[in-house]
Amino acid sequence: MRKIIIMSGIPASGKSTITKQYSKPTDTILSRDEWRIKYRGGKYTPKEREAWHESINASLRSLNGDVWIDQTTLGMSSLASLLASINITANDEVIIYLLNTPLDECLERNSKRSGNEKVPEKQLKHMYETHTQKPITADGIKAMKLPYKVTLRTVK
Repeated sequence: MRKIIIMSGIPASGKSTITKQYSKPTDTILSRDEWRIKYRGGKYTPKEREAWHESINASLRSLNGDVWIDQTTLGMSSLASLLASINITANDEVIIYLLNTPLDECLERNSKRSGNEKVPEKQLKHMYETHTQKPITADGIKAMKLPYKVTLRTVK
């Protein structure tokens, strides 16, 4: 059974660090930040989400091992959009890691970033509000009635 691991958390919450720390050498890491730099010059574009989902699908079609999706995925609507847009089979297991890193810690980490990696503080605070006010929940996932197993794990 292939595992598709989806990271959820605001920028600078530790998604990429945890992904790199816990993925196996045989796993594939799909990083939206790295993809954006490679294909979009680091800039967000209006049709980016669709192109990113197509990129994930291309990878899922060609890979058999476990796949880590390293992207923000802030709330239920973002998760629903991702899950509806990518090809997950009944033989796949989806694991969602929900990172609840304190805002102060994210702001501190973000202050040490530069260039396109650094998120404007106002935007980061807005994303934190979205993440905490409209969070991904086990009940929300259950209500989606997905044809594959989904596990939600919280990381503090």
